[in-house]
Amino acid sequence: MSTSTPHSPLEPIFAGHDSIPVPFVEQFLYGEHLPFGMKLVGVMHRIWHRPWFLSPLFWMLGKVGILVPHNAENVPTSLVVRPGRNELDGLLHVWDRTLTFGRPVRFRTTIIYDASIGKVVDLVGPKNLLYMVWEAKFHPPSRFTLDTDSIAFRFGRRKLWLPRPIWKFLFGTVTFTQTADPVQQDKVHIDLLITHPLFGRIFGYDGSFRVVRTDKPSAAEFKPHEESTAWCLVGNIVEEHEFGESKEILSGSKHFTPGTKVYCLPPQWGDGYEKVVAVGLARGSRRWITVVLPSRLITNWRAKVVYKSVVLRRLREGFDGFNRQWASQKEVESWAESLRRNRRAG
Repeated sequence: MSTSTPHSPLEPIFAGHDSIPVPFVEQFLYGEHLPFGMKLVGVMHRIWHRPWFLSPLFWMLGKVGILVPHNAENVPTSLVVRPGRNELDGLLHVWDRTLTFGRPVRFRTTIIYDASIGKVVDLVGPKNLLYMVWEAKFHPPSRFTLDTDSIAFRFGRRKLWLPRPIWKFLFGTVTFTQTADPVQQDKVHIDLLITHPLFGRIFGYDGSFRVVRTDKPSAAEFKPHEESTAWCLVGNIVEEHEFGESKEILSGSKHFTPGTKVYCLPPQWGDGYEKVVAVGLARGSRRWITVVLPSRLITNWRAKVVYKSVVLRRLREGFDGFNRQWASQKEVESWAESLRRNRRAG
C-alpha cells in the first residue's frame, strides 16, 4: 500500500503492504475524503467477565466508558467509524459502538497515531483521560492485532505514565484480534481478552461483523464526535474597571466575578474585537453561560486547548446565531499576541 496524503491514523500499520483484506481497507484506512460512511454490523456471540467479586469494578469501568460490564450472548452490535482530525492529535478515528441489550449501551473510543513513539493509541474514558498505547500489527494475509504496550493518564498535552506493574494490576493486559473471513470478503471475526496478573482471564468478547458502506453523515452529524478538543482564545475577567462618566470603579463584569476564566469565539461583527462572545461560569449561580461583553474587561489572553464538553458545545452554538469558529491554532495564537500587545500599549 502506498499513499501520498495520509487519511487515517492506522495507515502506518499497513505501510509497505500491497495486499490487504477488503474489510481492513474499508474500516482501518477509512478517511474523511471518501464519499460514503463506514459501519460494522453484526453480533457479539459472547460477552463475559469473572470472577464474580470483581463485578463492582466492572460496573465502575462501565460507568466511565472503559468497557461493557455485562455477561450476555448473541448481542446485536454496530460500530460506526467516524474519521476526523484535531489540533492536538491530528488524524483520528472515533469508533462509536452500540450494543443492543434490553437497553442499548454505547461505547466510544478515539483512535490516534502518536508519531513521537510510533504507536497507535486509544483515548478512553471521561474526557479521553486514559491514554492506552497499543502494539498494533498487521499479520498477512488476514489478521490484525492490538496488544497493550503502555498506559498513561493524559491531562492536556501532559501525560502521566504508569509503571508497567501498576497498569497491569489496574487494567490488565488486553489482546485484540480481528481476522478477515476467508470466504465472505465483507466479513470479519473479532476476539478480545483481558488478562489480570492475579486473577487470570477476567473479561472477553467475540463476535462476527459485516463491513458495510452507508450514506455519509453531514458535517453537523460528524462534528460532535470529532471535536473532542479545540483551540480557543482564553482570558480572565479583570479585577476592576472604570464605568461611566464618573469613572466608578467596578469589580469584575456584570456576568462574571474577577479572575473568571472565559473562552472566547473569534471576531463575529467586524468591530475590531471590541466585543466578544464569551463562555464562562456565571457570577452567583456558577452555571455555564454564553454572553457578549467588551474585550477590555478581559486580560491575560492566551491560546489554550479546550477539553470540557460543555464549553465545546457552547462555543459551537455561539450567541444568537453568531458562531464562527477559530480556524486554527495559528489564528488563536496570533490574536492572543495581538491583544496582549495592545494591552501593554495601554
